[in-house]
Amino acid sequence: MKQQQQSNVLLWSVIGLLVFLALGGMRVVAAGISFLFKILPLLVLGYVFYFAYNTSQRQRHLRHSVVKDGDVHRRFVELLVYIMVQMGKADGQLTATETRVIYGFFQTQMRYVEIDLKWISELIETGNHSDMSLATLCAEFNAQFPYEAKLLLLELIGQIIAADGRLESNEKTTAEKILGLLNIHEKDAYRFRQLYLTGKYHTASGDRNHLHYATLGLKDGASPDEIKKAYREACKQHHPDKVHHLGPEFRKVAEEKMQKINAAYKALSTTT
Repeated sequence: MKQQQQSNVLLWSVIGLLVFLALGGMRVVAAGISFLFKILPLLVLGYVFYFAYNTSQRQRHLRHSVVKDGDVHRRFVELLVYIMVQMGKADGQLTATETRVIYGFFQTQMRYVEIDLKWISELIETGNHSDMSLATLCAEFNAQFPYEAKLLLLELIGQIIAADGRLESNEKTTAEKILGLLNIHEKDAYRFRQLYLTGKYHTASGDRNHLHYATLGLKDGASPDEIKKAYREACKQHHPDKVHHLGPEFRKVAEEKMQKINAAYKALSTTT
């Protein structure tokens, strides 16, 4: 019975198709095929654009999305930019020059490309027009990141301060607030002050030993044992593996910091 029904369905389908063709169906089929070939290039082009757009969106999502890896990187950059903006706004408002300094830092020092720089511009704009306080930003940083990330943040802030070769009073005041809000240990705070808040960072070429001592967080004339101890502590705190999860650009900053620490230790070991 079932086979008979299937045969009937097939028979009527064939009859229907023959009737359709007899009544001009071939012209409809031919017109449809002709139309399909005409729009085929547009369909292919549309698919190419769709594929390219999706690929770029996926890459951007992978680069900036927050979670166990990506989210950490994204939030670190966001808080870094917002804190930098707050430093610029300390004297009332963020100027065009200060905006260029922050943007230029990510362009030249961090080697960010166009899509990342657009993101940085958006973050600067958001930070400039928000009511986020420095205390709130630092409190979130304390809650989300370990101490080694705080030291990396300080290094980046210090590089921003030194970028234009001038130490403004509002930069120094805000940097001191950040040291307190991030609960930075006194020895590390001393290192940061000596390198970035004394005005000696760019003039240390006349006294390289002072810069080496400061790099290790030591006062001039420290003993060999103090130098060795400070060096070991600095290596533990600033080792690139401590911040690898923050992204390759920040690992590179940590690697450059380690090079300075090694150079300082080598220089002081041969002169003391």
